[in-house]
Amino acid sequence: MIPSLVLPMIGNLLKDLIVSKSQDLAKEHLEEAIEKNLPPSAKDLLDKAIAEDRSHKHKSLIDLIDGK
Repeated sequence: MIPSLVLPMIGNLLKDLIVSKSQDLAKEHLEEAIEKNLPPSAKDLLDKAIAEDRSHKHKSLIDLIDGK
């Protein structure tokens, strides 16, 4: 389970993506927003949760975004 402290950070990440009128949600924009809004510890938690999710083969948030 993701600690409640991470949820506001994810909210800010999403807000940043939605508010920017120039966004087309390209992979590069998502990666930039993640780096800007999520501290390394929060990103590590998300990466760990993604890696442990057996419903797919992705090992990190960036890997999930890549979709490969």
